[in-house]
Amino acid sequence: MENNTNSNLKNSLWNLVGGGAPIIIGFLSIPFAIKGLGKDGFGILTIAWIVLGYFGLFDLGFSQATTKFSSEHLANGDKKKFSSVFWVSFITSFGMGLIGTIVLTSLSPIIVNKLLKIPANLTDDAKLTFIILGLALPFIISSTSLKGLIAASHRFDVINKIQMPSNIMTYIIPCLSYFIGYKLSTVIILIVIMRIIIFLVYLYFCFSLYPFIKNDRRFDKVVFKSMISFGGWISTSNLLSPLLVYLDRFLIGSLVSISSVAFYTAPYELIIRTRLFPNSIMETLFPRFSAASANNDLVTKSKLFSDSLKYVTLIMGLVTVFFLNYSSYILNIWLGAEFSLTSTKLLEVLAVGVFFNGIATVPFFYLQATGKPDVPAKLHAIELLIFGVMFYFLIKYFGLIGAAITWSSRAFFDCIALFYITIKKEKTLLSREKLNEYTLLITIVVIFSVTAILAQLLNINIYFHILVGAVIFMCMTFTLWKFVLDQEEKSFIKDKLNLFLVKLKLSESR
Repeated sequence: MENNTNSNLKNSLWNLVGGGAPIIIGFLSIPFAIKGLGKDGFGILTIAWIVLGYFGLFDLGFSQATTKFSSEHLANGDKKKFSSVFWVSFITSFGMGLIGTIVLTSLSPIIVNKLLKIPANLTDDAKLTFIILGLALPFIISSTSLKGLIAASHRFDVINKIQMPSNIMTYIIPCLSYFIGYKLSTVIILIVIMRIIIFLVYLYFCFSLYPFIKNDRRFDKVVFKSMISFGGWISTSNLLSPLLVYLDRFLIGSLVSISSVAFYTAPYELIIRTRLFPNSIMETLFPRFSAASANNDLVTKSKLFSDSLKYVTLIMGLVTVFFLNYSSYILNIWLGAEFSLTSTKLLEVLAVGVFFNGIATVPFFYLQATGKPDVPAKLHAIELLIFGVMFYFLIKYFGLIGAAITWSSRAFFDCIALFYITIKKEKTLLSREKLNEYTLLITIVVIFSVTAILAQLLNINIYFHILVGAVIFMCMTFTLWKFVLDQEEKSFIKDKLNLFLVKLKLSESR
């Protein structure tokens, strides 16, 4: 089990670094891209990626389906079915990408001339941009399935070594418009060339890790039906999720003002990035859940679920209390006094919502990995109806804070509903002992969150407030260490910390 713990930790760290590094590079490089492409050019680039994101639905959920079914067949040692999963996934995703190419290239004139208000001098460049992206769709979509196959073998080091440079270059390449003077279409061509190279690298690693798949190239219709059934629900969820994500901003722009969108979007984009922590953990455990489900290994499923729930809640609790302590200072340093004054309360409310949103990743990934992807998809459909109406009225009558309250309310509802459904389906997943431990953890997070909120009501100067916030955060960390982590976990952390310090001293001595 220790080897699995080490492997899970290592893979989670790879996902954390692989996801975190591009965020930092993007934060630094976006201002140069805006200056180089101009606000209109950068706007077109942003819209192009949003459109491309929606065309990612042509994946049909085969990326996660590939990881799930490949993990199951690896666990059972069935190479024949494993090969079938690869070829069904690859052929289907590439074929759907070709269909996407036809659709996007055909719609490009309509998108540019009818749907978007693009300046006349950028019209031709914009059309070319969407056409180039359309031609790249087969490679981009099939890359996700290839990535899913590598994830099944828990080689997240390989995935992140490939994906991290790609994601970083996606931010760096637009900067060339500032330093070299490249046009938007040139930037897109370079990004597409990079994506095709990434596709070829993924394909190379798939054949290197599993050379036997080259000898059994066939399209199994039974496997296809299983994967399309599973992936169809993933696609439904992927279709509804962006609507839930972007609905609030659209309504703010319609009911309040366009300028208000920035005051809401900035704190939202800041706090939502912290989901990198739970996602890094759950993406690592997804293939392990799938393998345990295939073998009906209830003990492993229960341990993975309770451990991931504990660690995700602990991390997101610390993140939430940190933002509740320092939201105004973070916004002031990052965006200035106007944003700090207008958006601090929004960030605090959204931080509470992201806490529940992060925890919800545990049952969300678990349900998908164990063959119940329809549950999150159906739940998202219900949420769109309920909270779509709630968004409208609360934004109309309460403005930005109404949007933040609604978003966090949806996150809370989604979390509770997913947990209720998961535990109801598998009552032995959380033992009474683990449930009591988790209740204690939640209680600690709530107590220190309320303490952080009350500290802001004190009429104290900025330096004393920062000191009080630090004390609250350190007391919470100590309490979690003392009462939540068991002896094995403490020993594991101490060993890793000691190993790190030894390596640090060795590097200094050189």
